[in-house]
Amino acid sequence: MPFTLTLTTKSGTGLVWECETAEQELTIFKVSKLEDYQLYMKHRAVEEKDKIYLAPCFLNLGDKLQEDFYNLLTSLGISRELLGYIEKSADEKEQKLYIKWLEKVNGVVNEIC
Repeated sequence: MPFTLTLTTKSGTGLVWECETAEQELTIFKVSKLEDYQLYMKHRAVEEKDKIYLAPCFLNLGDKLQEDFYNLLTSLGISRELLGYIEKSADEKEQKLYIKWLEKVNGVVNEIC
């Protein structure tokens, strides 16, 4: 389940973490500076987005820096339990959306028949 985590300071600067959780395990793909990420999102439909450098691939960072980022998230309460909650909530939301979709499709089928 992909998710984005934003950590900000009182002054409004911060970091945006592009992550994924599966089986209560955290994978980090990118850590971007907040202003750069906002600029990217603002212009994501524009071809200029390719010219905006957000961050290197997380796996290209040094092992110590990767470990420090994971430790920071752990110290802020990003635990296996929280990851499990994110996964469960996403699954429940997916099920609700699926049921709504089935109901809509059923309505169309009923009108056709």
